[in-house]
Amino acid sequence: ISGRIIANRLEFGFGFDGYPTLFAADPGEQDLKYVGRFPRDTVEVFQTVNGIVAYSSDGDFHKLDQDRFDASFAAAQVKADDIKKAESDPDRSNADASLPKTTSDDKTDESVGDDSQASTVVSSGPVQVRRNSRRNSRRNNPSSPSGPITTLFDSLEPQQKTAVRIPSQIAYCRWRDEFLIYDRGTLSIYRWQTSSYQLHAKLPLALEFDQSMTALLAASNQEALIAFGNGKVISVNLQSLQEETEFQLTRRHGVREIRCSSDGAYCGVLYRDGSLWISDSRSSDRHSDFSKRPLTGQGKVETFAFTDDGNLWVCYDIDRLVQIDLSDNSRESQLIPSGNLLTRAYRIGIRPLYRVFPKPGEFYKLVTHLSDSGDAATNEEVDLNKVPPFVDPWLPLWSGLGFMVFMLAISCFVFQRKDF
Repeated sequence: ISGRIIANRLEFGFGFDGYPTLFAADPGEQDLKYVGRFPRDTVEVFQTVNGIVAYSSDGDFHKLDQDRFDASFAAAQVKADDIKKAESDPDRSNADASLPKTTSDDKTDESVGDDSQASTVVSSGPVQVRRNSRRNSRRNNPSSPSGPITTLFDSLEPQQKTAVRIPSQIAYCRWRDEFLIYDRGTLSIYRWQTSSYQLHAKLPLALEFDQSMTALLAASNQEALIAFGNGKVISVNLQSLQEETEFQLTRRHGVREIRCSSDGAYCGVLYRDGSLWISDSRSSDRHSDFSKRPLTGQGKVETFAFTDDGNLWVCYDIDRLVQIDLSDNSRESQLIPSGNLLTRAYRIGIRPLYRVFPKPGEFYKLVTHLSDSGDAATNEEVDLNKVPPFVDPWLPLWSGLGFMVFMLAISCFVFQRKDF
């Protein structure tokens, strides 16, 4: 909103009343100010063409009121300024009495628990996620909530609701101004009508596996992609509302993330084995064009994001970032933090030694792999997002053989050179 950052700190634990806290800051500011609350049981927040919209777990959409937000933000700004003046002037003993108080007709208690996990940040671009520690939350919130809840959102109250609690099963298509919600084998599409998002269509999918399997949803300007826990990806044409294709890009691995670029040109699927597959919508058959491109960090990708100019940011190997031009897969820039002593010791010493040293304590993995029926690898009813990540069972054997060959070579060299 007007370039401001809006943050939703997800809270849990004793004392949390279900209303996530809403913070905001002007561009360039580092301190987030308490402005009000999101609707009760907010699942995800989106920036739509109609403004900021929050989706709650009961299936309702809520639109942020611009005027009430501006008024509450201005009051929070004044309050934060007064607190800074009071902190800089120790002799100002009555500073707290002059602070403005937020009022509202809603008399629900506003106590907030200390436990916080993450914050969803909404700016002029797509929704982002920012991790906040408990200490940073208190530091960035000098005016801690104390008083009635400020009602900033208006309920849009769709006539037919689709209730889900998992953010990955909700997607917003900006090009069509539609919300897509997947729930147990059915894709529901909500379209803006006059003053609210109303159910436009429901499409039952012809799934040949468990409909309650975990799913991740992404939308481009032409289609919706649904990635399931068994590794399959289904494409739905948003124009004809027809299920187009079902494909599996690699041997069965659970899907960690699925995203589409802002212009709909690219789509990406990240598997739990760290491999990232990219497609180009400008190709004749985009599904056959999904490819495991030779990107920096391929095989160790943690997360990824498309930029508005058609580039790709990839986070790999825990904390390394690289920007890639997708037109030729070339590397534009790279950010490699030096890390602390433990991080450097892990990368330089511990990890290489672990890979080359024998692992007799892990041979049970190979034995289990050879004796197992392979149900998780062949049965499409198995949700791979709920099983431990795949680990190469042959690694203990190869590292053991490599270590034996290395020691034999050293021994032969020593015996040849030394006269006993």
